[in-house]
Amino acid sequence: FFLGLALSTKITYFLYLPLFIAVSFINKPRKHILLFVFILTSFFLGLGIYNYLRFGSFLDNGFSYQNWAPRYVESGSKYGYTNISYVPHNFYYMILNIPALMNSYPYFNFDHEGNSFLATSPLFILLFLILNPAFWKTKIERKFNFGILFSIFLILSFLLSYFATGWWQFGSRYVLDVIPLFMLLLAQVVRKVSLLIIIPFVIISIIINILGDFWFMNIAL
Repeated sequence: FFLGLALSTKITYFLYLPLFIAVSFINKPRKHILLFVFILTSFFLGLGIYNYLRFGSFLDNGFSYQNWAPRYVESGSKYGYTNISYVPHNFYYMILNIPALMNSYPYFNFDHEGNSFLATSPLFILLFLILNPAFWKTKIERKFNFGILFSIFLILSFLLSYFATGWWQFGSRYVLDVIPLFMLLLAQVVRKVSLLIIIPFVIISIIINILGDFWFMNIAL
């Protein structure tokens, strides 16, 4: 039901499906899978009817009416909404583009095209610790974490092949689609990490985001 509500706000949440399937198999699928399919199908039907009444097509959720920013007109017209040619550009701004240091306020030269989410929220660097075998010992852990990672893979694959980075943003706003999944992994990882490591990461994240907020408000004004 909550997945259906999420789909009503953003269709990319459909890619959370592997996690929900994994949870269903953990919790006796024969009792829940039919109800799960019925509820999700009902939401899809409702969304299709809404799209038809508003946009004239069951599959059009308003994208065909979108006005592209001038920055993306050429590439979007040439390659469409999704294309593998977008991956290098998006990967750089989403993962690699670290804000440059400055001598004056706000001390970081944030990029309006986007900056690495690992730089603006350094605590997520700890996510790589999920590869530790300690988090994959039981069948439940393996099913749960595989479902999360597969969902993350699907969403990031879509975002990296999408025609836009987010444009005029602080950090990488499209990564918000996977933040809940990151948090599920982070909740496991931090149990085995010292507070002496966690607290500095949190403080740095807060400082960078405060400076980023002031930077964004200045360029917005």
